Amino acid sequence: MKLQGFTQVCFRVLYIGLMMMCASCGWQLQGVHHLSAALQPLYVQYPDTHSMFSRALQERLRTSGVQIAENESEAKAVLQITKDERGHRVISVSNRNTPEEYEVYYNVEFMLKPHAGDSILQQPLHAAQTMTYDETHALAKQREENMLSESMATELADQLLRQIRRL
Repeated sequence: MKLQGFTQVCFRVLYIGLMMMCASCGWQLQGVHHLSAALQPLYVQYPDTHSMFSRALQERLRTSGVQIAENESEAKAVLQITKDERGHRVISVSNRNTPEEYEVYYNVEFMLKPHAGDSILQQPLHAAQTMTYDETHALAKQREENMLSESMATELADQLLRQIRRL
């Protein structure tokens, strides 16, 4: 009976110690971006509001609690996405001249400017990953490419928010 109580106390002490270590080292969950009040409310212009990147950025902005302006005149700053493209290129081919490897890429360019002024920040963002291709599993490989593209879109949305968070 006493041994069981001692074990519970040890686990509690270990748990509290672990929590204190996590709190003291500055650890925090990724994906939460706090933007300066000078940039809020923020108006965002997308070339395609339904692209993977646009959806990922909208989700990141919503979870970060960023105030989004309905129109440009209400905003303190404008985030303009000037390029939003994804695709793939053949990297290698087989002896039969069929693709064996692809590079899946996602390119984004953005410009951040105050409501009535010159741009503060203008930058391209790029992400790419290699994937193998097997024509006997074409449908599965298409799904894999879509999953890679979604992952890269989320990564680029995080990169963009890290860039503008520093301002």
